[in-house]
Amino acid sequence: MARAISKVMFVASEVSPLAKTGGLGDVLGSLPPALARLGLNVTLVLPAYQQINKQNFTRLDLGPLYAWSALDWEIEVWQGILGGCTVYLLGNPILFDRPGLYSDHNGDFGDNLARFSFFCRAVIALSKALELNPQILHVHDWQTALLPAILSTGATAPSPLDNAATVLTIHNLAYQGIFPYKDFFLTGLHQEFNNINGIEYWGNISLLKAGLLTSHAITTVSPSYAQEIKTSQFGYGMEGILADRQDDLYGILNGVDYAVWSPEHDPWLPAAFSADNLQPKKTSSQRLLKIAGLPPVDKQPILGMVGRLTYQKGLDILVPALDTVLSEQDIRVIILGTGEPHYEHMMQAMTGRHPNKICLLNEFSEEVAHLIQAGSDMLLMPSIYEPCGLSQLYALRYGTIPIVRNTGGLHDTVHNYSPDTRSSRQGTGFAFDDYSPENFLNALRQALKVYKNGKIWQAMMRRAMKQDFSWQKSAYGYLALYNSL
Repeated sequence: MARAISKVMFVASEVSPLAKTGGLGDVLGSLPPALARLGLNVTLVLPAYQQINKQNFTRLDLGPLYAWSALDWEIEVWQGILGGCTVYLLGNPILFDRPGLYSDHNGDFGDNLARFSFFCRAVIALSKALELNPQILHVHDWQTALLPAILSTGATAPSPLDNAATVLTIHNLAYQGIFPYKDFFLTGLHQEFNNINGIEYWGNISLLKAGLLTSHAITTVSPSYAQEIKTSQFGYGMEGILADRQDDLYGILNGVDYAVWSPEHDPWLPAAFSADNLQPKKTSSQRLLKIAGLPPVDKQPILGMVGRLTYQKGLDILVPALDTVLSEQDIRVIILGTGEPHYEHMMQAMTGRHPNKICLLNEFSEEVAHLIQAGSDMLLMPSIYEPCGLSQLYALRYGTIPIVRNTGGLHDTVHNYSPDTRSSRQGTGFAFDDYSPENFLNALRQALKVYKNGKIWQAMMRRAMKQDFSWQKSAYGYLALYNSL
């Protein structure tokens, strides 16, 4: 009988709060500690970025330690503790002593292939030096997808990682680590892997493809997204590989850290509230409107949105739908985020058309992000695709009703309200299917209509706040997968 999994190593390019650019960092800051609380021995390995405060880490003297690759750079190692997990930072001043994780104001770093090839091989060197022998090696996205390929193709000397089962999690398939074909040598892989059945991808190379081909299991961050990425619409050229590997493909929903995102004890809020005491939520609404510089509203809702201003987030249908609603009703809209200049200009133009009704806060603020979740009545997420989504999970906890497109994790977490069906007693939000301004507008209008019935709306708020999307549930899902391997 196989022994239960007890030792897991996570290898990733982001871990909150040490280094983070988005949802990947949030997941790696929450899932490993959740597994540690279940009794697993969990190790975290990430690059030693310049921005990480290393005061709480110990520099290890392991003698000369090198990552074999096209260029032999020496590895610097720091060790610390985070959330009950042992953390190792692996770096080299040439590669990681710079502002930014993957890019700066000039765009992506031109040596990212060399940087993350080095990092993957440095993980193997670390495992040899410290005799780290996890049963599960769990890697994340393109930055670490090369690691299973190196191990499975024999492109390195034997190491304690050779016996580990490998799991690759796709957080967003749109990002695939694509680099010029001529730079294949930087991966250190054998030449026979440099073809269409290996790492080659439309005249380039793809690090994510290498991991998809060689990991023992592949996971995504929601069950629906696991199905969607096997289609040409959402597969980004990888749908064939994923369809071939569908027996090894799993969707496990991301979770929420309720120690950070709960209205009962959120330090960013002016007053705590709960499903049993909704009245203080209005205090957050007033604070939010004051920060946004918008006049107060009387019996009209506040609509919020938090996130990157990009094509993925559905801004091409959000703007015309909001233009219509703002022309019809005296509602308030607060949007927090930065992104692509085209969409920033589009949103700024809309604020000019509807002064005193809409505010774009073109920045990121942790305080305002929490206030939008707490002080809004509805959250807008008309995404084209959404692997999991966290904003709607936060919104549910704060009794802020999501209006979403039925895709990926949004489909898995928001139960559509319809007054004519059983969903009137189960609904936690409003969802629409086909991606169009008209469909989003219809969902928005329905939500605004239901909002006028305070009894029904408050019942929906309380249902939403009682949903459980804790990391503990997700951790049990991963533990079951690990044991099956």
